Amino acid sequence: MSIFLLIFFLIYAIFHGYAYLKMRAVIPITGWGHVPACLFILMMVTMPVLTRLLENSGLESAARITAYFGYGWMGFLFFFVSAALLMDMVGLAYVAGQWLLRVAVRRPFSKQTAFWLPTTLALIACAYGFFEAAHIKTETVTLFTDKLPPGRERLRIVQISDLHLGVTVRQNVVRQVVAKINQANPDLLVSTGDLVDGKLAGINGLAEIFQQLTPPLGKFAVTGNHEFYVGINHSREFTRKAGFDLLQDEYVQIDNWLTIVGLDDLMARRMGVSDSDNGDMRIPVATLSKTFVLLLRHRPVIIPEAAEYVNLQLSGHTHNGQIFPFNLLVHLFYPVSTGISQPAEGYSLYVNRGTGTWGPPFRLFAPPEITVIDLVKEK
Repeated sequence: MSIFLLIFFLIYAIFHGYAYLKMRAVIPITGWGHVPACLFILMMVTMPVLTRLLENSGLESAARITAYFGYGWMGFLFFFVSAALLMDMVGLAYVAGQWLLRVAVRRPFSKQTAFWLPTTLALIACAYGFFEAAHIKTETVTLFTDKLPPGRERLRIVQISDLHLGVTVRQNVVRQVVAKINQANPDLLVSTGDLVDGKLAGINGLAEIFQQLTPPLGKFAVTGNHEFYVGINHSREFTRKAGFDLLQDEYVQIDNWLTIVGLDDLMARRMGVSDSDNGDMRIPVATLSKTFVLLLRHRPVIIPEAAEYVNLQLSGHTHNGQIFPFNLLVHLFYPVSTGISQPAEGYSLYVNRGTGTWGPPFRLFAPPEITVIDLVKEK
């Protein structure tokens, strides 16, 4: 985790330096003018740390202000650097082509254009991204199975994932989520991790909103990596207070025809919370072969040994990148970063894009979602 944070803040500082050089080419800064600019960069680079420190100190209102300001700036900077780098690459290719053709070398963009165009595009992306993040979509998937019991023609599962309840994801989001779940009228509700991303004092009142949801087959949840980052004990407390049965390398059977398996996130073992290898649960395979097996796992990683008995795996974690073009990097680590796939015969995987946001309060070409999965009896 320390290495990850070190790399993150190093890259974030480089982004600021790149944007600063772009700005200086258009807006001359001399003498003592560099001091406030450098102080601003230092403040924005450390703003995520300041937000967490304020939250840990119980200064919730101050933490919310720094979160929106700091994470909003982070999103804007990412959009700016992405657009500016693309223009730089186009410019280099244009200059290289002129040089090879032995013609007079001219820049395709002026310095003003190279700064103000990415700035404008970044502002537009932030505005649209904020709008997109505020409108949760309902995605519907239909799967056929011969493992539904007599008399049941359909099982409706609703999945939420990566809600990241904390300083920026608050009551208005939770109420919208609960309203959409009630509208779907599920038989079963599941949360595939990162439900909690804030201290317990900062998310008071949110669990009570989830208590309104009472699907007939229950509510089940698994941990994500962020539950461990913010404290697994209070994450467990909130999840259970919200009415979810938290499965940590456990399984339950419902009416002898449905088995729900819940795996702890890999972060549990890395932090020494669990000794499980996140796959070997000594589940009676002979019994499972007669039931529909639903696997809840935060990260969309397939367990080859489980392919013989798992029918459907529900995961999240990827956010599908959350903001374009970050999704292109996500695909390098998770080939299936959103939607339905079939990694093995009889084994379906669905990856939820995430119901909330993490970090920047934006989503660009990766809208938040609630997933409705209808299991229909195969004729």
